[in-house]
Amino acid sequence: MKSVGNVLTILSTIFVPAFVVIFILGVPPIVQILIGAAYVYCLYKIIKQYMFSKILIWNGYCYWYLKSLLNTIDFKAVVYSLSIQDHVKLHERISSGEYEKVLDLIPEEQRLMIEQVQKDHFNQRIVKTCQGMGNFTHKRA
Repeated sequence: MKSVGNVLTILSTIFVPAFVVIFILGVPPIVQILIGAAYVYCLYKIIKQYMFSKILIWNGYCYWYLKSLLNTIDFKAVVYSLSIQDHVKLHERISSGEYEKVLDLIPEEQRLMIEQVQKDHFNQRIVKTCQGMGNFTHKRA
């Protein structure tokens, strides 16, 4: 999951030092409560998005179930948060037509990068398969 670029992750890392400063300086309790609530909310959103992204690539059934549960905006956010390796796994688990719909939700430059990685992954699998077959026939002969 691309958590480095995630705004919620950045905000949550800012809130942790803010907690220390707030509790040391002794600001009013309402400010402490508001910052604590904002931190918990950001943490909840990060965990929710991470869990949805992992459930999405678990298998094809989970993909369809999660797609039916989430609204369009949340589904786009989950798809956008997937790493390149997660996209490779997702492509292996769902049909090519459905995966094309998933790729349409992603910006063009990221889509091209994902497609290139998938081609490289496919080529590596073919080379491994051919090498395995060559070793098998060599041992047999």
